[in-house]
Amino acid sequence: MRNQIYPLTDIIAVAIIGILSSANDRISVVKWAHTYVAWFQFVSLCFNGILSHDIINRFFRLVDPQA
Repeated sequence: MRNQIYPLTDIIAVAIIGILSSANDRISVVKWAHTYVAWFQFVSLCFNGILSHDIINRFFRLVDPQA
C-alpha cells in the first residue's frame, strides 16, 4: 500500500528482531516478519501490517551513524 505510515517502533523492532533471528539482509528481514505477523500483532506491533524492505532501506539511509 502506498503512503502507509509506520511507527518508528515497528520499523526498529522488525529490523532488530529479524536480524537477531538470523535474517541476513533487509529483504530477508521482511520475509521473516511476514511469517510472524500474528506474533508481532500479539505483542502490539505492526498493526498497520508488515512494512516493505523499501521502508527499511529508506529509514536506515536517513539515520546518521555518527549520532
